[in-house]
Amino acid sequence: MKGQLRPNLTLATGLYRINPEASETGHGFDLSFKGTGFIRPLELVWRSPTKQSGRTEIKLGGYYNTSQTPDVFTDVNGKPAGITRDPFEERDGRWGGYLQAKSMIYREADNPSCGIVIFGIIVVGDPHTAKYGHSFALGARYQGTFPGRDKDSISFIIGRADINGRLTAYQRDLNVMAIPKIAPQTAETLAEISYNTQLTETFAVRPNIQYFSRPGGRGDIPAALVFGFTTRLSL
Repeated sequence: MKGQLRPNLTLATGLYRINPEASETGHGFDLSFKGTGFIRPLELVWRSPTKQSGRTEIKLGGYYNTSQTPDVFTDVNGKPAGITRDPFEERDGRWGGYLQAKSMIYREADNPSCGIVIFGIIVVGDPHTAKYGHSFALGARYQGTFPGRDKDSISFIIGRADINGRLTAYQRDLNVMAIPKIAPQTAETLAEISYNTQLTETFAVRPNIQYFSRPGGRGDIPAALVFGFTTRLSL
């Protein structure tokens, strides 16, 4: 469901049933209403008045999931599960939110669709149930890299994901008695540079290089350099 609050302001929401069995064999045409709960997303979008390509856009959104979800730290008795080793407490519902923005800060004088776009996103998670407490990503993209290549672009992104501090505390509690010890997860940082080549109207290729610091948020895993290559076909 989507509504226009003002000419440049829209609000969208919905209600979706959660059924973990939906993808299993024998449930391909299951029209029942059984499930573990419902998820309700909500997103508010503001766009700048200009109709030119690359206008500013800001999104504020979140969701609430009514399904029962295990806590990442406390057990069924409200005590540290890493010490007691008892099952996790079940929480009634979980939530998350985000703030996302992008804007074209530079346009080529003879081609307004080409220029520099900056973008970013901040995400927060439910402190009781989420693996990641918060994360962010910032980046920039240059559209129209060379004369005659208006649809090509080069992008650079840097991001960081911080593990929920309560999950880190649980892992540290496990280490009190664990043999061998495990490295608690804290945070992971990623940097990526990529080049998107639009070979035809419907086919594009995108090589990229990624650098991971503390992969998985663990200090015992060496930093990694990854080379990737993706293709996209639009029909």
